[in-house]
Amino acid sequence: IHPDASDEVCLAWNYRDALSVIHSHQCVVCFLAGHLHDGGYCLDSHGVHHLTLEGVIETPPESNAFGTIYVYDDKMVLKGRGRISDRVMCF
Repeated sequence: IHPDASDEVCLAWNYRDALSVIHSHQCVVCFLAGHLHDGGYCLDSHGVHHLTLEGVIETPPESNAFGTIYVYDDKMVLKGRGRISDRVMCF
């Protein structure tokens, strides 16, 4: 949904409208999407984290591509497995 967290050809045709809705609500801290073969991430100018997870199709056999997100009052912590990297997203 954000051009800095995805390939341009994968963006929703109305992504600007969707971002406008997201940015109109101060309670939105993160937008999660999947999948982009190599993954993508950005923190936009409104303080919203945009995380596009890596695709499982690029994952070697006997490996993993998943994670668990832990939500706290001031941050989200992604504990990745396999291709998915750990990430801390403060807000």
